[in-house]
Amino acid sequence: MHFDSKLVLRRVDLNSKASLQGLEVGDKLLQIGNVALKSPAQLRTLLSTLDRTKQHHMLFERNNFQFFITLELPKN
Repeated sequence: MHFDSKLVLRRVDLNSKASLQGLEVGDKLLQIGNVALKSPAQLRTLLSTLDRTKQHHMLFERNNFQFFITLELPKN
């Protein structure tokens, strides 16, 4: 997944976990868990602190419809 400065998806790699969960270019990331996100820097910081042994819920928005996907971080 690749986001722009407003956390809108600009690229979803074919056959990636993101594409398999239905994410599309143009989807906007709003939050992970209970943390509302405002910038890519905040996203990077949050991702570096998440427990890699647990699943995390990501809230996205597409065409004024909000939906969750489950994020599993790489273990390494």
